[in-house]
Amino acid sequence: MLENIKKSYQANNTQFIITNNEGVVIDSDNTLFTIEINSFLSNIHPFFENFVDIIGQDNLNFSCVHLKTNNTEVICDISTSFLSEDKYLIIITDFSKHYQSFQSLAQSRNETAIEKEVLAINNQVLKEKENFKNKFIANFSHEIKSPITSIIAFSELLNKSKLKDEQREYLDVIRSSSQHLKSIINDILDISKIETGKLTILIERFNFKNLINQVIAEYSVKCSDKKLEFVYEIDSNLPEYIESDKTRIRQIIKNLLDNALKFTKEGSISLYIKALYKRAGKLTFSIEIKDTGIGIEESEQERIFNRFNRVESLKNVEGVGLGLAIVREMVNLLNGNLTLKSKPNLGSSFTLEFKAKYPLVELDTEKKKKISKAKTLKKNQTKHRLLLVDDNNDHQLSIFKILAQSNQYFLDIVNNGFEAIESLKKNHYDLILMDFKMPLLNGLDTTKAIKNLSDKRKSSIPVILVTGNLIDSNLLQQKDVLFLDIIEKPFEEETLLNAIERAVK
Repeated sequence: MLENIKKSYQANNTQFIITNNEGVVIDSDNTLFTIEINSFLSNIHPFFENFVDIIGQDNLNFSCVHLKTNNTEVICDISTSFLSEDKYLIIITDFSKHYQSFQSLAQSRNETAIEKEVLAINNQVLKEKENFKNKFIANFSHEIKSPITSIIAFSELLNKSKLKDEQREYLDVIRSSSQHLKSIINDILDISKIETGKLTILIERFNFKNLINQVIAEYSVKCSDKKLEFVYEIDSNLPEYIESDKTRIRQIIKNLLDNALKFTKEGSISLYIKALYKRAGKLTFSIEIKDTGIGIEESEQERIFNRFNRVESLKNVEGVGLGLAIVREMVNLLNGNLTLKSKPNLGSSFTLEFKAKYPLVELDTEKKKKISKAKTLKKNQTKHRLLLVDDNNDHQLSIFKILAQSNQYFLDIVNNGFEAIESLKKNHYDLILMDFKMPLLNGLDTTKAIKNLSDKRKSSIPVILVTGNLIDSNLLQQKDVLFLDIIEKPFEEETLLNAIERAVK
């Protein structure tokens, strides 16, 4: 049985031909090609044209020969064998499937190798693009924040001067536009930080109720300006201090309130903050922001959290479509939860839920009295001497003007890190305001040099970094060692004064 099976398979893919020494076919089984007896072997295919010259050599082998005659095409192996003085056996074996399979495998391997090479090239290109983007954003951040800082600072100073009504109207436009530009730039930089993993969360203890009261004060005015009612309800069971990221919590609340203001023309905006769980130093709290604005179609509700996406019917509304995307990213970084309920023309409700820790013992009454007393004595304090290290003339002038109005500080100004160290050798300062990006010696290296001074009195002078550069995780890790505080440009006048006041107490 096995012999019959072998013969059957062999008969299907192998042709045997007997020729004489002149290449004339004596016999053929015609399995693959039909060839007449007494015809020439070359009639099968031009491949056999020169066989007469070499056929006398016994046991010749040819591999992967492509033969095509009439409608038959095969990839085969050909071998010859000597039978007698003038007879030769030619064996043609069809290995088409084998060679085609091998070719496909080789091609697949080549394609895989090529794909890997292309992928490596693409990854390199993407890496180079990413590096270029990061460098561009870092420079863009510093270069564009610097003029905006000056515009905002001088606008505030000008606002305190005597102006005609028409001049004040122009100034209001400048202030509003610069604040809007500041908001857009901060959004773009925040998205960049998120993409590169450089938006870090800094967990620290802060006065939660103070933060809420500041937000309420700010948006009571903003709502009043738009003739909207501002409703708020703060749970009395909330602790005064919590441990979380103060900056991100404030930014999330403000982004959502700004969003509500943008899309509410009449009615009210509401802020509700509740303690959902409070026990043994652990707190779960919710923040709900409601408005009576235009509302959002259900089909749009997921899309509006994507970057640069906005409600289709509101393309003419100012903004670049990043506020809600940033909110969701920050909520995720804080391991919080965000839900949205909205109906067209009936307003929207954004609800946030966060977990935090809180101190079991609040500041006692005596400490609060001391703090209150320190504030009342502020006006009678001796003037403090500050050193500003900044190479930008506009920044120097704006900070000088801000401090001059407070009438509580003397200010020395130098242009770079080397001048700062030389000035420290001759004078003592209560605080140093340090720019980051400067020629010769940047703010980070200058601060390290100051901290390494042998004079402990000078090396312990607190330093506040005032920067327009992106603040990455590396800089944040060095914050507690090198800097008392970090202020990002563009900053508000109040932000700068409050930070200085805290530093010199």
